[in-house]
Amino acid sequence: MSNWPATAKIILPGYGEELQPSIRRTEMERGMPKQALMNTHVMQELTFTVQFETEDAAQEFEDWYFNDLRRIGFFNFRNPRTRQTVSARFKDAKIGSLSPITGGFGLTQRTVTVEYLR
Repeated sequence: MSNWPATAKIILPGYGEELQPSIRRTEMERGMPKQALMNTHVMQELTFTVQFETEDAAQEFEDWYFNDLRRIGFFNFRNPRTRQTVSARFKDAKIGSLSPITGGFGLTQRTVTVEYLR
């Protein structure tokens, strides 16, 4: 399994986590809706910005995405908050748009969402 590229730096401003609760909810004629667990594990989504300090680093990330992951593959990734290594993938196989931070493309970033089972 592939590992997250060392040249793809995760920056924390804009970082967010979301859990998909994986429950079944049934509306009742009266009273509160009933809820039941559907799965043991839930989908964890992390959204964050990836910064590339050189044009080569941005290109290396794209090459990794297309050649190693083949867009849909899983990779080993260290959760920035828990510091645990998890097997993750890009949500909907999307890596976001590449945006320059400074003039030219020497310093760039992408906002991505990764998902894994928790």
